[in-house]
Amino acid sequence: MFTHQIDPLVKNSLSYFEPFSPVKINNKRDDLIKLYWQYHQRFKAIKTFPVQNGSVLDVGSGSGGLFFWKEYMLPNRKDMKMTAVDLQKGEYFDRYEKYVILNLDDKTLPFEDNSFNFIMLSHLIEHVNDWKSLLDQCSRILKKSGVMYIETPSLHTRDLPASKKFKDMGLPCQTINFFDDGTHVEPVNLDEVGTYVNAINCMTLEKGYCRSVYLEDQLLAYGHKHSDMEVAQYGLWSKLLFSSYIVIQKM
Repeated sequence: MFTHQIDPLVKNSLSYFEPFSPVKINNKRDDLIKLYWQYHQRFKAIKTFPVQNGSVLDVGSGSGGLFFWKEYMLPNRKDMKMTAVDLQKGEYFDRYEKYVILNLDDKTLPFEDNSFNFIMLSHLIEHVNDWKSLLDQCSRILKKSGVMYIETPSLHTRDLPASKKFKDMGLPCQTINFFDDGTHVEPVNLDEVGTYVNAINCMTLEKGYCRSVYLEDQLLAYGHKHSDMEVAQYGLWSKLLFSSYIVIQKM
């Protein structure tokens, strides 16, 4: 899927910006952001895949903001028990049940076999040197029938314009081209991930691009009008198929 030729689709999306013609804005900022996340695959995954009272591992937790999704919109998932992992302690790590600080390129995940019902790897595998080793570790600590969600920049992001192009158009943003983020190593082909996990007793439940066609033009229009980086970034990511995802279940 991810190796299919999507240049015509991406080029068509890029032509939208030359010149940029924002649509009428029908939603307030908070409503736009809620709608964006409500139908995002990552939000759906954390809300629906962990079992009741499930144990959740958030690998590459950043600030620890995923914690707030437990009670953000429905369903309320305050039942989940969450553990954070990152290079350094995030602002909200003390809200998690546990947290671990480590470098995934130097150390292994320090958890017992079959420890977690759900593992979140959101924009993380493009930062490690050996994603296969990481998935081996995750498979080991994932319980039987447990689910792993992986999201990462799409392969074609290597060829997208740099963020400066869009900033010059009045769309504030940070990362559009894969290498706008200097901490990225290499894009990961999720088709290869799907093939690899079959060898470690896992199966692919679903995969695709993270996109909201209905919302993206309104997000862009709002971001352009109000110089709002968060909203503009969401619109750009959607329009340009920036993120790919795959959902994996341990058999």
